[in-house]
Parts: sequence; C-alpha cells; structure tokens
Amino acid sequence: MKTTYMLAVLLLVGIGLPMLLPGPDGEPIMSPRDWLPSQETLDSAQRQTERAWQTARSTTQKSGELLQYLAGAPGTAQPGESAQPGSNAVYKWQDSDGNWHFSDKAPEDLGAVVQSHEIKQLNTLPAVQVQPAETEEVEQPSEMALPSPTTISPKQISQLIEDAKALQQKAKARQQALDEL
Repeated sequence: MKTTYMLAVLLLVGIGLPMLLPGPDGEPIMSPRDWLPSQETLDSAQRQTERAWQTARSTTQKSGELLQYLAGAPGTAQPGESAQPGSNAVYKWQDSDGNWHFSDKAPEDLGAVVQSHEIKQLNTLPAVQVQPAETEEVEQPSEMALPSPTTISPKQISQLIEDAKALQQKAKARQQALDEL
C-alpha cells in the first residue's frame, strides 16, 4: 500500500511539475497540447492508412483477375458430369458445412450449383519416354555354392578376420599411448 501511494505521488509530480515549472521563455515546459498529436501527424497517418487500403484492394482485385484468367470463365456443371479425358476441367462446390470442394468430377448428391473451371495449360512439356536399361546377367562363381550375405568369397574371410584383429591391436596401442600422455 505504501509503495502504491509513493508511485502515485511520483507519477503526479512527474506529470504535473513540467506543467507548472516555467521554461527559458517564461511559459510552462509542457502543456496538455504537447501530449496530443498534431493535425499534420493525424493527416499523415490517415493518408498512409488510405494508401494501405487502396493497395490491398488493388492487389486483391489483380489476384482475382489473374485467378480468373488462369482458371478460365466459370460455368455450371450437371451432377455426375465428369471432365473429358485429357481436359483440364475442375469442379468446385460448397457442402452444407460451408467447406469448399474441388474435383475433376461433379458431385451427384448436391442440388446446389457446381461451378466448372477450365484450367489453361501453361508451361507444360510432354513426358520423355525412357527406355528400360539392358541388364547383363552376372554369373555366380562356383566357389559360392552356399548362400552368403557377404560380397567376398569364403576363402577371403580368414584374411579379413586377421586384418580386423591387427587393426584392433593397433587401436589399443594408440589408446594406451594417449592415456600415458
């Protein structure tokens, strides 16, 4: 309670004192008019707001025009009607929950208007036909009669084990040398 009272007094002194103390010209240092924005500032903020709304409206309009250009003129489709093979028709409708749906086939169970949009082909290229690569059959060596998950012959396994043991001994020797430091 004491700190709240002290803060309130400091706030009143901080705000009220500059309004009472005279400045070098004899007028108070601050007046309530100093706290309010000038008419020039208000006009500038209003112009910026109007420019922002105008930009948003024109951008929205341009986006809508571009979408209509890309989608083509909307038409209506009969229920169950489907797009012709190879055509780019897309059907758009809204269900009873307010969700929008898009499909290449018009819905049969809706009595509402379904819009049809013909999508224009832009920047498309035909697919390249890839010929399957010819593969050569690799003959299995006769020494690998048993199935083995390794890619080396069974004769080389003993040498591989010896090499692994030598590598393990070398790693131990290096670790001992590091421990002695």
